[in-house]
Amino acid sequence: MIMPGRSGCGATVVGLVATWLVTSGCGLSGSEQARINAWLLCDHCDAGERDSVVALGDRATGALADALRAPPAERREIVRQRIAQSYQPVVPGVTQDMYVARLLGNYVAKYQKRAASALGGIASAGAVRELQRAHSEAAERGYRADVVRAIEVALAAASASAFTGTLSDTAVAFGDTVEVRRDGGLLWDGDESVVLHGTPFPRDLVIESLRTDSVLPFVAIGEAGTYALSVTGLGPLGITQVDTLRIVSSQYTPHSRLTAINVSASPFPQRHYLALRTRPGDSTDYYRIEPQDSLRVTAAVQAPGLEPVSLRWYRCAPFGLAELGPVSTILGVVVNEAGTPVQSARVSIPGTNLLAMTDSTGRFSFAGIPGSSTSAGFIDLGVSRLGFRTQVHRVQAGADSLQIGLVATAASDATARSRAALSIRVPGGACRLLQVGVQGSGGPRIIQLRLTSP
Repeated sequence: MIMPGRSGCGATVVGLVATWLVTSGCGLSGSEQARINAWLLCDHCDAGERDSVVALGDRATGALADALRAPPAERREIVRQRIAQSYQPVVPGVTQDMYVARLLGNYVAKYQKRAASALGGIASAGAVRELQRAHSEAAERGYRADVVRAIEVALAAASASAFTGTLSDTAVAFGDTVEVRRDGGLLWDGDESVVLHGTPFPRDLVIESLRTDSVLPFVAIGEAGTYALSVTGLGPLGITQVDTLRIVSSQYTPHSRLTAINVSASPFPQRHYLALRTRPGDSTDYYRIEPQDSLRVTAAVQAPGLEPVSLRWYRCAPFGLAELGPVSTILGVVVNEAGTPVQSARVSIPGTNLLAMTDSTGRFSFAGIPGSSTSAGFIDLGVSRLGFRTQVHRVQAGADSLQIGLVATAASDATARSRAALSIRVPGGACRLLQVGVQGSGGPRIIQLRLTSP
């Protein structure tokens, strides 16, 4: 059976039950087709399968571009049927449909990541174009987050030479500090930086306070997997070089209200990184603020995914919701995924006729809010604008100010970034707990928390 290809050089995909070969109109021989197929479908991949494909160069680009979209539909159906036949109802709550969807998704993602890796190894102009196209169409193609990361890693690897310095460690756990060292490489002049491609916060990980003339430390933040590390600004020409870093574990233990970390003793601003899972008992983390003098604190979070992250302030004892101030007035700002203010967004309070539009700085305000609009210290704000997803955010009433993040309509769970911020005044000698919470369900959410004052 024959299916039409999707690449610009007239590729087709020929399917057999035992072996599926990618046949290209770009002049690939049968043995070359088999080499590509061996890499896309191998289990252990310890016989040089990737190197064999990379050696084909641009001859393989069209076929790999097709593979980067997805395996052929008929092949996916055969795999789906085989997975369904292997299902055994041994795990409570896991239906056959859930089991099939999970394993089939893994199969498709592996196929796509293999194609991206090979294109990154080829590193020709055509291969880079295909990777850039796939990255820009990530939401449209429905890529998982790990596939997007693989594409970003491949793009970074294809665009720079190998790093001539060293890393203090190349296999680390979530939250470890890694040192980038010059060690005889290109001279540094102070404007060097680090980008860890494929992480939720690729440019926010450098610890500026610890850097020296020949050492640049950063925090390894991301799910377990392989990342491309770009070191930029090297030498007088500002060259970029690339190394590989593996995060081997994303284990993270959140704090309870009783074990919350006291952050008021450290100078602001501060950054913290959390890997919170969406399961009862470990979907929140806590931070304690105990200032000697009155202090205005802004807690800002950003996280990958469509679901917003919640911020709540509590009294330290007896853990009641903190009374922040009168609820008759709300001041806030609406921003997009990049943190840029959004003008002309519509902000409303459901159940009332109160409506505000954001100005050129993204700001909005409400006055004269009826007491019936608040529930247990919270108030709902509906936010909408053309080109963005309409959302309802439950925010803590009485905060000094708040920030609401909008997500673009075209964003997927793999490409979206959620943002929120909440500012309060903590009286001197008082104690407040900040709760950072995860909404929704699914896999872990990696969150950046930034604490500033004022």
